[in-house]
This record gives sequence, C-alpha cells and structure tokens, in this order.
Amino acid sequence: MTKTTKTHSTKKAKSERFLLVFLLDRTGSMQACYDSTVSGFNEFLKEQRAEKSGQADMTLVKFDSHPGEPMCQVAYSARPIAEVALLGSEENPYSPRGMTPLYDAVGQTIRVTESVATNYDHVLFIIQTDGQENSSREYNQRTVFDLVGKKREEGWDFIFLGADIDAYDASQALNVPVANTVSYDAGSQSVLAFASLSKAASMYRSTAGVTGGAVDALADAPVARPDGSGVPKGKKPKVAGL
Repeated sequence: MTKTTKTHSTKKAKSERFLLVFLLDRTGSMQACYDSTVSGFNEFLKEQRAEKSGQADMTLVKFDSHPGEPMCQVAYSARPIAEVALLGSEENPYSPRGMTPLYDAVGQTIRVTESVATNYDHVLFIIQTDGQENSSREYNQRTVFDLVGKKREEGWDFIFLGADIDAYDASQALNVPVANTVSYDAGSQSVLAFASLSKAASMYRSTAGVTGGAVDALADAPVARPDGSGVPKGKKPKVAGL
C-alpha cells in the first residue's frame, strides 16, 4: 500500500476520529526535568481536551527498563482524552527510573495501537525521550525502522521529541522525518516543546489530518533548532510523513 502525500485542505475535521498515541519516557534521567515534563504534558493534555476539531482519544504509554517489571506501562488505551488524568496525579503517576529500551517501547506500542487503529480516521504517534537506546531485547534499529515505515505507508503520522540528545539522528533511526522532529533542552525548553507539540496536534486535528499544518507548527516553535527553521543545516525534510 502506497501512502498518498497529504496536502493542505479546507476540509473540516468535526466528523473525524483521531487517536493520539503518546509514548512517554519514564527513565531515570527524566527525574532531572520532572517538573517541566509534567507541566508541559499537562498543558498539552488540557489544550487537546479543549480542542473542538474532531473526536480525540488517547493512548498513553510510559516506558523504562526496570528489573521485574514490564518496560511499557499502558496507562490509558484508546480512551476519550477527557478521561486521561493529569500526569503526576494519583490516577496517573509518573516516577522516573530505569534504562532506555527505546526500540522495544516503540515496537510494542505500535503493536498495542494496531488492535484499535482501524477505529480511527487518523493516528498521530508521538515519541518523547531524553536518552539513546540502551536496553531493548525484542526490537533492533532495523526492525523498528521498518515497522514505523510500514505504519507511515498505512497512513499513521509520527512526531519525535528529543531532549538533550541528537534528536535528528535519533528520529531518523526510527524512520521519523526530520521535519517532524523537535530537539530541545530539557532544563529550559520542555514546556515550550510541549506547547509546540500541542499546536501541531491542534492544527493536525483542525485540518482533518493534513500533515503540512502540523509540520508548520513544529517549525515555528521557539525551541532548539540548528538553523532556526526546524531542519538541521544540510538536511531537507521528507515529505512522505507528517
């Protein structure tokens, strides 16, 4: 199946169904930016609850590698976004620990999402991490790259938020387009990065899944950008994804 590149449109999204999949890093290094991550995520959640375009559900998965426990905790699976509790609350705790099984987390969360994806018109899959892959056992770089590529061909869209890492190399390793990548400083720019993400998600929903609008929102974000445009110098954004 070949995915048709989406373009800007005046189509209204009120009747569209969206699934926002959020894969959230819960590894030990996230403790250093705990407050800003919780604050940023919760503002994103509140803004997406208030967004009137389209019906949105959320799958929230927190990941880490901790002895004796599953690496992916599915906190919410395809639940109405209004039912997702604020991060850091008793209903939705957030306790950073463990290592970074990034490839396994992406692969396993895609598999969880496959079981419900056909119920939605659009799937927006968001990956957030502040660390490089270091502990996966089931998936490797090639298998997760191919899996993400397959889902993009099926119409899923992906965004990558990378804190304090080479986010562009990390996103490309996962087959996420450079234009869909946000690189930010966890200590000073987490809230801004999540605000950028929320703006992109709102534009994505308001244009019925038109990819260009979301990319424009990310490129305009006041976060760490190698050349101010959202794309590293010498690289061109791919147009086949979001």
